[in-house]
Amino acid sequence: VSSLSISQSMLLVPSEHPTIQSAIDNSVNSDTIIVSPGTYVENINFNGKNIVLASEFLLNNDISYISSTIIDGNQNGSVVTLNNTDSTAEFVGMTVQNGSSSGGGGIRTGNTNGSKIRSIVVKNNTAANGGGVYGDGSPVFENVEIIYNVATSNYGSGIYFTGGSPKLNNCKISFNNGAGNGGGIAMFDSDPVLNNVLINNNSSDKGGGLLCEFNSAPVLRNVTIINNSASESGNSLYSRNDASIIVMNSIIFS
Repeated sequence: VSSLSISQSMLLVPSEHPTIQSAIDNSVNSDTIIVSPGTYVENINFNGKNIVLASEFLLNNDISYISSTIIDGNQNGSVVTLNNTDSTAEFVGMTVQNGSSSGGGGIRTGNTNGSKIRSIVVKNNTAANGGGVYGDGSPVFENVEIIYNVATSNYGSGIYFTGGSPKLNNCKISFNNGAGNGGGIAMFDSDPVLNNVLINNNSSDKGGGLLCEFNSAPVLRNVTIINNSASESGNSLYSRNDASIIVMNSIIFS
């Protein structure tokens, strides 16, 4: 059983609400929404609500629910938008795919103060910047895979952080491509902390694995950056001199 507590009010999709967004619209802070396995073709927005949105993975930690509970954006904007939420907001145990937007094809965050994105797969999304994830604030990513996403413009095929202090714990960023800068992760004036993160097989023009610019100050602990490629410079890592990186117990190999 998950360590997360189930709130007094639980909303069920689709047995009580036909779509995930309708359940969100009918929820209030501290509610929990449980989504049964299936593919939900929609683009959802937490609308600033501090709720828990989860697959049945939340109830029993069965990882099969992550791949069988899918939100498909149908190439119609960011699949999941999570803005103006605090540490009680959580998004748990689903696959996010087929989004297309100017920023954050899969997930877009903003002003997220400790909100958790946990046991999520973000795959096959496209955006001008931040093919998989785009945002600021301080979201916490735990056991998240960001794979096979594409950025069609300058920054972050996998992830593009434009401010804030996000945390990535036990995450995998792999096989993302297309961005001019930062195939795996691009950082712009942000201070992320990465713990036990694998960044591999991503590609871009600069910083195939990781790109740091404009006063970014990431902390890398037990991070492995390998087998990435850049057509111009920095297969694994590209950093401007206005960035400051702390690296501990990590492997960075071109």
